[in-house]
Amino acid sequence: MKPLGCTSDWRWVGYDDAWTEITDRRTGARRRVQSVPGGTHWGGGVSISARDQARIARMMLAGGQHMNAAGQAVRIVSEAWIRLMQTPCPIAPFYGLLTWLNDGPKQVYPAASRRSSFMIGAGGQCAWMDPERDLVVVSRWLTPEHTNEFFRRVVLALD
Repeated sequence: MKPLGCTSDWRWVGYDDAWTEITDRRTGARRRVQSVPGGTHWGGGVSISARDQARIARMMLAGGQHMNAAGQAVRIVSEAWIRLMQTPCPIAPFYGLLTWLNDGPKQVYPAASRRSSFMIGAGGQCAWMDPERDLVVVSRWLTPEHTNEFFRRVVLALD
């Protein structure tokens, strides 16, 4: 998060009843950690600002790279991992790894381009990544049934 220029305010919040024990392969040390399997619904997930969400989305749109203050491209996440995130799941072709895809048999948001992808969270949180427009839009607390109309209006404003 630091190389992206994100604030230190974001945090992972684990579920109260989702603890597991892990073992360090190098040292054999064991410790308990909380599982954070998704968004901040039902008491667990990531709590993050819209600006930090946009920074992550911009890095994803750039194939895992970030332009630092000196104008240099810095690799944050491998390009292969970003491609994997954009690969449809066999049982849910509208979903990759923590990313909803718009190019399946049924578009998640028809107003957005088919190449768009989304990070969607509880409470109407959405980071929209559109490679056709080199566009990142983060919406917060938008009633989910109005998200497509919001995207339609953004597209109309840009076109």
